[in-house]
Amino acid sequence: MCGAVAAHERSTFPSVTQFSLPGNEVNTNSQLFPGGQAQIAAYSQACYAAVKAANPNAFVYGFELNMDGQVNAPGFVRQMAALGCGVGTCYDGIAMHLSLRYPVPPASTPCSESGGDYSLQCVADIQTAAGAPVHVLISESVYSIPESVPDEATKALAVVADMTALAGLGSVDGVAYADVDECALYVGTAFQNGCLINAPGQQLSAYGRPWKH
Repeated sequence: MCGAVAAHERSTFPSVTQFSLPGNEVNTNSQLFPGGQAQIAAYSQACYAAVKAANPNAFVYGFELNMDGQVNAPGFVRQMAALGCGVGTCYDGIAMHLSLRYPVPPASTPCSESGGDYSLQCVADIQTAAGAPVHVLISESVYSIPESVPDEATKALAVVADMTALAGLGSVDGVAYADVDECALYVGTAFQNGCLINAPGQQLSAYGRPWKH
């Protein structure tokens, strides 16, 4: 499948050269990978090789890491490397899910799995675990905790602060806001108030707010 998709993109959309290995938050997705880390490593190696065979110029991101505070994501990256799944065998860069808090913690703040906060240090920790200066893709970022961003005006500032801080890191290739218009899908959950367009379709103040790269 990985090779077929990469070959299709190369022939149909030749400008597309960036890919992310299929699989969401594989470091905590036991249902998707019941065989554990060995299965994740074997799958990632096979998929990476297939993409590269179909498009040698492809840049492949791995893992779509869950960066939850209770999860040791850097430890997972190190464990993958010990299984032979690292830079050049499983990925060229790493995709991760990270939402900074507002106000953005100082750059010196340890990452959450080290008893700190959701901070820029989380990116550095993943790069250190990879053992190489890899680029990262923040493929999910969202303000999903209502008590941390109490109103729409503050959330707008939070989104700008988040994007600006992450864009300031030269090794971050992109940031995707995950909950643009999905309020109605998350009623009663932590994601309910994170959207940028509400259920009736109105653009909230964070939508389209300018930020500096």
